[in-house]
Amino acid sequence: MHAVLQVPKLDDLDYKKLFERARGMIPALTDEWTDFNLSDPGITTLQTFAWLYDSLNYYLGATGEIHRLKYYKLLGIYPEQSASRCHISIDAEPGTEILMPRGTKLAAGDVIFETQETYRGMAGRRIGIYNEVGGKKTDLSAFAGADGEFAPVFAVGTTDTALYLGFTCPFSGAVRLFAETESGRRNPFGDGFSLSETAWAYYDGRGWKPAELLGDETCGFLRSGYIFLNLPGTTGIYGRKDMNRGHYLRCTLKRNEYDVRPAIGRVLVNCTEALQTNTFAEAAEVESAGEEILPIDRFIGEKDVIGVWVQKDGAYEEFCRAGEAGRRCAVETGDFPWQRKIRFAKRHIPEKGTKILLTIRSGDVAYETELGRTDGCANQSLSFDAENVCDIRLALSWEENGRTRCRLWNRCAELYQAGYDDEVFSYDGRNRTVTFGDSIHGMQPEPNLTVTAVTVRTSRLQDGNVLADRVDAYAGPDLGYGVTNPCPAEGGISRVTGRDLDELIEQKLSAVTRAVNEQDYKQIILSTPGLMIDSVAVIPMKEYCKYTNEPFRPNTVYVAVKPRSSEPRPVLSETYRRIISEHLEKFRLLSTDIVVIPARYNAIDVYCRLVLSDKTAAAKAEVEAAIRRLVDTVSTGEYGRKVDYGRLFSALEMLGCVKNVSQLSIEYIGAGAGKTDNGDIEVYPDSLTYPHEIGIEYV
Repeated sequence: MHAVLQVPKLDDLDYKKLFERARGMIPALTDEWTDFNLSDPGITTLQTFAWLYDSLNYYLGATGEIHRLKYYKLLGIYPEQSASRCHISIDAEPGTEILMPRGTKLAAGDVIFETQETYRGMAGRRIGIYNEVGGKKTDLSAFAGADGEFAPVFAVGTTDTALYLGFTCPFSGAVRLFAETESGRRNPFGDGFSLSETAWAYYDGRGWKPAELLGDETCGFLRSGYIFLNLPGTTGIYGRKDMNRGHYLRCTLKRNEYDVRPAIGRVLVNCTEALQTNTFAEAAEVESAGEEILPIDRFIGEKDVIGVWVQKDGAYEEFCRAGEAGRRCAVETGDFPWQRKIRFAKRHIPEKGTKILLTIRSGDVAYETELGRTDGCANQSLSFDAENVCDIRLALSWEENGRTRCRLWNRCAELYQAGYDDEVFSYDGRNRTVTFGDSIHGMQPEPNLTVTAVTVRTSRLQDGNVLADRVDAYAGPDLGYGVTNPCPAEGGISRVTGRDLDELIEQKLSAVTRAVNEQDYKQIILSTPGLMIDSVAVIPMKEYCKYTNEPFRPNTVYVAVKPRSSEPRPVLSETYRRIISEHLEKFRLLSTDIVVIPARYNAIDVYCRLVLSDKTAAAKAEVEAAIRRLVDTVSTGEYGRKVDYGRLFSALEMLGCVKNVSQLSIEYIGAGAGKTDNGDIEVYPDSLTYPHEIGIEYV
């Protein structure tokens, strides 16, 4: 007797459940479909699609991991992985020259980060931050950035406002500032979003001169990031009686559409980026300047070994074997203990523009970087015993006329996507193997080539998402500067399996791509990038015309929007209306027009005479709270909810402290409501209500 293959169930929604659910939804979707019997052609269509769904679900569940991942890729779902990144603040005594090379290893406990560029600059600290509105300055220096505090800057609704940033160090040429901001509850947004247009200037000792804004990752101080400036001259000392003396930069607004005042914390002048990786080997390709000396722009440890290769006839030829001195070039110590440079023999200086390959291998490698030799067979696999590899590059080398030559092979995500002549390989981190192509998908290497891993980086991936101020030490030699990460390290993602991706299928298929029903509109508007929105009402044109004098426009939908604000009844600004309309344009049906309008507010006055059994302050507070709860829809976002006289009367009578309601009346103030004959306040669908005046007589 043969065992039956147990196919995993990706979804509990089988043929029967799906069919019954679809048939049960018919009355809610249309009143023209009245025949639900099996003989109806529409019912037959539902059965067909339910069967198709059930069949596809079975076959998807019956496949292995590799097939599952291919199904996901058809839906645009990839098992991505990435290392986390963070900004590093470098601290030293003001006036100290800072030089931190690329590849400097920093640590957050046992998690290693590496700087991604060589940073050079003069150590400086912020000594003053001032906000100016209408010519009046406010000193924020004492608490902006202190103990995690943020200070509001600029002013809403005016361009007569400025921000002054003072530092101990002078600036000239390229300037990069890191500004920490309070994000609040703003929706995530991309680089193109902004609610302002800024202009920067610097004080050169005689007056304010314009500075060129090259880039602003903060989008006008709406999020933390770098601000890149270019100063044509050099700053001079600026200071008045109401300001600390220092080198100042000034930011003013040419356009101000802020919904709330931005708030900033730390502003740092010496910052660089770090990636959560640990490099054990690196293949760096550089171009020759045609000179005898070639400096290496990265941190080199004392135990690191360097090989030098020069491009010739489409391959690299070895000039200096790793760890040895050659006749054609040699590795020498630079001006700093961590610095190395290549000195070429005068007869062997590469011509200008010639590519040079530098292979740098750490002395701390605990595994063999030589993987073996190729056998000339298709899809050959070789083991590589290293953990948590996030980046790998191979060199395939051979001997030719007494010289060692090599070509670099790059990693690709999937071999089946590669061309027949692409020098690529795939890497399986779970099984720790590299696999070459078959001359159809990826080039098939020739036999007897030595395979060496010349770039090897590892990463803790999502474990590298550490909190702010945790990257505070060196993982290698201490350079003498203080270091910390002012913001959390983010972006680390561990590669997941096909089964981990199962839940993404539902998200992918249910993602809103077109605004069709009420829920679609609400979801799209509430998630408008960069905005803060509290509630939305979706109103068909027919219903809107019922309460207004607007002429009927076919295929039109009105959406009333209430922004999120500290104001009790915020007004939808023209900026918000424009941004929401532009965002909706990408999702609307071509046959539908969408009109964005502000939410209207109606004040509700309540007057009543009550006989209480308990006349304590607590009982009276309970009565008032009950009234407010029934007439307040501004806080709940219940558009168009009627203020029901009978419901309010009954609610008061049911309170334990109330003996009798001898008199009750309700009135409204506003253009979004009307009073019915039975005393109810009928609220229009674009309107909300709030308690205005509550008069209670206790007898």
